[in-house]
Amino acid sequence: MLIRRETPADVDAIRAVHAAAFAKAGDDGNGDRVPVEATLVDALRADEGWLPAYSLAAVDSDGQVVGHVVATRGRVARLFVVPSARGLALGGALLDRVREWASARGTDLVLEVTSDDAAAVALYERAGWRYTGSSTAPWTAPDGSAVSLRHYTLSL
Repeated sequence: MLIRRETPADVDAIRAVHAAAFAKAGDDGNGDRVPVEATLVDALRADEGWLPAYSLAAVDSDGQVVGHVVATRGRVARLFVVPSARGLALGGALLDRVREWASARGTDLVLEVTSDDAAAVALYERAGWRYTGSSTAPWTAPDGSAVSLRHYTLSL
């Protein structure tokens, strides 16, 4: 796998990675329904805190985007790997690249993850992120229920 800075040509593929990562059971991520999570990266790119140098794509040997991480100032804003590439340590490799950038600048990092995402929680904790607390998200789940978030920090 190659990890590189995203390019404008990657935008549609990155949106597809996020759609696949959030596809619901029975939805292959290629239908007309686009999960709201897939559009959040577009909003992050428009934010003044976006760091283009740290919007990274993981690309397989065929040149397909299979993972993506977005960092804003001091924050890992989004990290996703397509289901078919999970278990290959790709999420950890993307986090390591952001960690290297933050370390070189003396910047601590924070992130949040939904409490029910056991795989992501395990990844962050294996990678040395420290749990700092929980809160209720300012948005709701598709069924209208509250979403619990776990907060993490990585001191460098």
